[in-house]
Amino acid sequence: MFFLIEWLNYYRQSYVLSSLNKYVSNVDHEIWNKSGSDTNNAEAAHFMANREGKQLKLLSAILKGKRYDARCYTTIEVHDKNGVPYTHRDKSDVKRLQNSIVRKTSRIQKNKKNHERAENILSDNEEETFSKEIHKKNLELELKEKEIILREREIKARVAEAEAQMMEAKAEALEIENQQKC
Repeated sequence: MFFLIEWLNYYRQSYVLSSLNKYVSNVDHEIWNKSGSDTNNAEAAHFMANREGKQLKLLSAILKGKRYDARCYTTIEVHDKNGVPYTHRDKSDVKRLQNSIVRKTSRIQKNKKNHERAENILSDNEEETFSKEIHKKNLELELKEKEIILREREIKARVAEAEAQMMEAKAEALEIENQQKC
């Protein structure tokens, strides 16, 4: 029962109520709505401010806080003007491409190691059979590609022929129309 009374007394205090309810708080409603419902931003701010020092005298805490705020403002201003991120993580296209290349090279190296292990396991006869099958499949793919190219050429020729026939038909229709007018 004692804890309940303490709890009620704590939450009846005006500064506690104003931190929990936007209608009691002096904070503008628009700002209140834009801020998150969690304390992540506040916790991050405490962490960053605590880097300046803890348990300082009032004057030195104010001066260090002012210096910290100026540094944060400068960082945000640079980001807004130049697009330089203030998250201390480079998310530019160049960095993404660089990371992609690093991932690709590590994957290729891993594949080479796996391939070397597989080669060691396979005997010479199995390797020859395997390479012959690959060669055969490559030849089959090349043949299919050439067949597709030939079909495309035939289709283009048919389309051109159909267009020529259409032009001839239009020319004949115009000729017949001109003869009928005369």
